[in-house]
Amino acid sequence: MSGKIQFDELQMYYQIPYKVNDFITIYQPTIGEIMELGDLRFYASLYPFTCNPTSMRLKLWDDGLDWNKVSEFELFIILHPNMDFQALPLVFGDFDFSKLTPMKHTDTNKISLDYVEEDEFGEIISDVPVIDEETYHVIAEYIRTMLNQHPKTERAKGRATKEAIIEEDRMNLEFAKKKGELEHSILLPLISSMVNHPGFKYKKKELIDVGIVEFMDSVQRLQLYENVTALMSGVYSGMLDTSKMNLSKELNWLRDLSESS
Repeated sequence: MSGKIQFDELQMYYQIPYKVNDFITIYQPTIGEIMELGDLRFYASLYPFTCNPTSMRLKLWDDGLDWNKVSEFELFIILHPNMDFQALPLVFGDFDFSKLTPMKHTDTNKISLDYVEEDEFGEIISDVPVIDEETYHVIAEYIRTMLNQHPKTERAKGRATKEAIIEEDRMNLEFAKKKGELEHSILLPLISSMVNHPGFKYKKKELIDVGIVEFMDSVQRLQLYENVTALMSGVYSGMLDTSKMNLSKELNWLRDLSESS
């Protein structure tokens, strides 16, 4: 799918639910709701939407699949049966992903996740497509934007190169497991940093009612503010060469955050 999908950023900031289609609406949780579920479980439950073949290449390779030849939607189909269906209502309300069945449509030769109804003899009497490839990309991009998680894509050619990449990934995974990096809270370092920053307006208990988009926006905004402050000090001290810098942009901490990524 080409081109980045655009969403109403202001509506996201104010936690307005996003209707994907007649079946699926995405709801934005608050910090408190994520905490109640458990932030590790929250992020893990949405991983089928935030990951891509590159971030799953070790698992795919061990399963006999080349990540360079697997699309994001094909990966989602693979991951679907093992999704944490009980955790997903926090974001998807009463929509039940467990009731979807992968179906290949002979008229288009494409696969989608459908609502399928069978009669007493196992014959299909109703097949309603719910998530096709385009719908998946809309959901995935919205979730990635909401969480500010955008996976990188890396391609490789030649078996030797691919095997070297896989072995490096395997070593990095083992190292992360030994250090316990996979068991630590994702949000706690961010929350701790924000509540201890003099420019952050929310107290710890007040954060419970703040939406994840507003919180992540604050994290990025304060990072930008600190970067601009440090840059300004360097400019005024004469320690920086500003001849090739666009100061009207670089010193503007009110600018669009996408310009800073």
